[in-house]
Amino acid sequence: MPYPDVLYIVKVSEKNEELKYSLRSLKNLKHCRIFISGYKPSWVKEDVIHLNPAQQKGQKYQNIKNNLLTAIKDSRLSDEFILMNDDFFIMHPVKRVPTLRRIKPIEHYIKFFSKLDGQSYYVKTMKATRDLLRSWGIKKIYSYELHVPFLYNKAKLLVLTDKLETDHYPHLRTIYGNYYNIAGQPIKDVKIINDTQDIPHESCYLSTIDESFASCRVGEYIRLSFPEKTILFTNTPRHSKS
Repeated sequence: MPYPDVLYIVKVSEKNEELKYSLRSLKNLKHCRIFISGYKPSWVKEDVIHLNPAQQKGQKYQNIKNNLLTAIKDSRLSDEFILMNDDFFIMHPVKRVPTLRRIKPIEHYIKFFSKLDGQSYYVKTMKATRDLLRSWGIKKIYSYELHVPFLYNKAKLLVLTDKLETDHYPHLRTIYGNYYNIAGQPIKDVKIINDTQDIPHESCYLSTIDESFASCRVGEYIRLSFPEKTILFTNTPRHSKS
């Protein structure tokens, strides 16, 4: 079975150091082609395929939705693909992206983040996601909102996006994971936001925010891990489309 393609949804910005090092980190992942939907900075190599960019004139999550739909409706993208964010980094060699989820049911995280800011967009949309899944008859709900690569099936994702009929897809991983009952290995999230957090050097994955990548120990660790200027591809043959 060929390795899947990798897809990035990228906002408009020529300066994107996280994306540069995220692309470099793909040397640690067995994959086929790399796609960007949205904005492709001029410095990204030609090997990275730029899908027809969707309009990015709406709100953040509307733009993400448009770029995602553009990608999954493009026949060039493999039937199963790995969705990456520009602030995801693959720190150690992996052959396949495993299915990962948060450790506890979603209600735990609703309560936890509600204590921090109960009126935040994140909490509101997490509650809406829980209520939506319950309305579909799903009772045991887990959160898949980890900052790690995620493997999607295009056909299944298209069915789900048609079913959602919404302007944006917050917590899409959670909806997909519970709707299709993909289970998964429970882990702690790997996002590092400041120097008070220990860097899990043994973890295959790391994620940052702009500030921690630019000025914290985790950003230095990532930059030192991927000093090379080229993206290393596997020798996996291109996917054929009938």
